[in-house]
Amino acid sequence: MEAHQITLQRGMKKFKGHMIVGDSALYFLCSNSGSAWWDVVGQGVGGLVGGVVKGIGAMREGEAAEPEALTEDMLRDAVSKSPDSMIFEPANIEAISQTIWMRTLRANGEKFGVTTGYSKPLRKELGPWSKRHGVKAKGML
Repeated sequence: MEAHQITLQRGMKKFKGHMIVGDSALYFLCSNSGSAWWDVVGQGVGGLVGGVVKGIGAMREGEAAEPEALTEDMLRDAVSKSPDSMIFEPANIEAISQTIWMRTLRANGEKFGVTTGYSKPLRKELGPWSKRHGVKAKGML
């Protein structure tokens, strides 16, 4: 699983963080919301979210290039402990889209603007994921 930097916006509130495409859901780990950094993160990538994001690509000491396994249970735990972090279950996602005019995620009864857009690597993961789960998607690869 790879962590992709992304900024979501709901109304006037922005949520900066990382989106991780899991087998059963999309996980958004928020590192900054609004204009105030929360204490756990500190400067840069640190704290709980940083630990999870770094753990995705971390190497175990003494093993040959074997990334540390990140499970969905670990992600669910991180989301529950991180303010403004969210889980997007396929059944609760109405649509994921990126067009020339709009970049949105409609889920959990809310509409989020994706101000940074979906990165190409994230779109490559979201395309097959959305087809597999029957989620309406536009502009994914």
